[in-house]
Amino acid sequence: TQKAKGSRALILDSGNFLMVGNQNTSETVWESFGDPADTWLPGMECWKGMKIKSWKSSVDPASALFSLQIDPAPGKTQLMLLYNNSVPYWTTGEWTGENFPNVPESTKKPRRHPGFKKISPTRIYYTFTLTNKLLARIVSTSNGFATGYWLFDNTIWTPVNAVPSQACDTYGVCGPLGVCMSNVILSCSCVNGFKPADEYAWNVDKAWSSGCVRLEYWESSLAHCPSFENIR
Repeated sequence: TQKAKGSRALILDSGNFLMVGNQNTSETVWESFGDPADTWLPGMECWKGMKIKSWKSSVDPASALFSLQIDPAPGKTQLMLLYNNSVPYWTTGEWTGENFPNVPESTKKPRRHPGFKKISPTRIYYTFTLTNKLLARIVSTSNGFATGYWLFDNTIWTPVNAVPSQACDTYGVCGPLGVCMSNVILSCSCVNGFKPADEYAWNVDKAWSSGCVRLEYWESSLAHCPSFENIR
């Protein structure tokens, strides 16, 4: 671009890669913190509307199907993973002021100082930092996880946690009227009075997103009205 002529590149200790004016280094033409690809670094501000998009693979930087972002709904203070840029896949739960309900690790040592910053009702961002000099990053992966890494001994990026931590934490894994159970191998079942909509996909492929349909004998029976407990 016309503005970029005579620019030069800088990389900061934070990991932010900048294109700045050749004569005026305070003139930022472009920065990686504003266009983060699949990686979120400490100190980076994730604004509402910004997406941290997964790569297709570890060697292919083309965008894949998952992205991490702030919930776009008004007033929401939670992060969410989206499938195909539009379908909710998982959320952190609303920010409590200290952590996210679905990410208990968010306040474990080495302690982070995260938080939402609201500039205006429509302008909000989330950021986090670390109290020590440990290098860390969060990566939106191609298989639908937000994975945290630490750099141990300045040599190896080691995964330390990943969310969602259980299949039942994701949206719609068992489909309509399906119940997800994380403590058994077969993760989904139907509520009383219902059966799998696609028996083959359910029992053979272990693909449960088609959910459940009502059993025929329940259609004409008003004698049984089931109650459901401990389901969220």
